Amino acid sequence: MVLRVAVLRQASAERGYETAMMMKPQCPGEDFKSVGTFFSGAVKMFGVENEAEVRPSEVVIKVPKCPYGLEGTSRELCEALMAFDVKAIETLGPKVTLKITKTVAAGDPYCELSIRPKK
Repeated sequence: MVLRVAVLRQASAERGYETAMMMKPQCPGEDFKSVGTFFSGAVKMFGVENEAEVRPSEVVIKVPKCPYGLEGTSRELCEALMAFDVKAIETLGPKVTLKITKTVAAGDPYCELSIRPKK
């Protein structure tokens, strides 16, 4: 099972990079606010409902329903699939990072992502 999750994580990250490279010309900038708000809008175009809140030091994105259907599975599986998003964010903004702060896969009531400048 561990090997399968690792393979899934790698494949997801590779696809995230490829997708972000295609979308990068449309991203208004490489700072965390530009990347975070662009990302929120882009995933909405793919049917993922979310709400973005721009704060002074981060963009918080709340997603009420898992687009992968992972409710009640495991955080590890969520992180493997979300490697797509992590790599996409890092590709759009090399000095930006994405952290999964809440996930329905681990039993949280909604998913929450934090997009911040790298330290």
